[in-house]
Amino acid sequence: MKTTENIILEFVIKRAFRTGSVMRTDLMRVFEMKPQTATNTLARILSSQGKLIERRGKAIFPKPGAKVPAFAGEKALLMELDAGENDPQRTGIFPEELPVHYISWTNSAPPSPGILFTIIGAIRQDALLRIVYIGMKKGEVPKERRIIPLALDRINDQWRLVAQDIQTTFSKETRRKKNEAPLRTFVLSRILKAEWDRGRMPKGIPRLGHWDDIEELRVTVNTSCNEHQKEAVEREIGIERGVVRVPSRARFEFERRFMNTPPSPGALWPPITKEP
Repeated sequence: MKTTENIILEFVIKRAFRTGSVMRTDLMRVFEMKPQTATNTLARILSSQGKLIERRGKAIFPKPGAKVPAFAGEKALLMELDAGENDPQRTGIFPEELPVHYISWTNSAPPSPGILFTIIGAIRQDALLRIVYIGMKKGEVPKERRIIPLALDRINDQWRLVAQDIQTTFSKETRRKKNEAPLRTFVLSRILKAEWDRGRMPKGIPRLGHWDDIEELRVTVNTSCNEHQKEAVEREIGIERGVVRVPSRARFEFERRFMNTPPSPGALWPPITKEP
């Protein structure tokens, strides 16, 4: 956990490199410091970070030729903004200097209060859950599922629950019932109910990890793109030598977004249509 001193130090370095300079008044505004306290704080930071910053007049600037630290770089800034952490204490930039708008098409929250906390509690306690889930294949109705919740996934602006879906099947070979629990994902907003299952864990079920395998897909950029467009697409999607690396659970969504992959058989797609 970062100390207040480390948070202030990072603010100073980030602001210096991201906006060009940092003033005593910046610390007074963000951290509600008194003038002398802000002056002393900047002096301490300057003495310990002399390879990165220097004082010129009343302001502190990046030292000529100094390499931008990773935590203050452009990639780190976009990660902060993407996570919604756009307050000046975190980014070093004031709202009027960089207005940021967040647009989301969906509401990821379950429909009833308490469902998410129940899911989180079951993950923490390694407990079984019974959920009522509505799938999006044609004709599906709400169905109760017995699951082993493992983790949460976020794909674009949609949150999902990663879990083992407990099922009992009948083996024709042994003529006995068999318990299985394949790994599946459940969209949080489609979980209509969740409650702890106090029953015993079914026998013979292997416990699976919640981590995701990475698949390498060979892809070709649209041949209608010119060289500049081709470079932009490769950079945006992360294509290297004709290969893009995609987490297995996100492969279908990736292909739906960037390729002409059709929807799953029986899926209600598109979910909405535009009226004339």
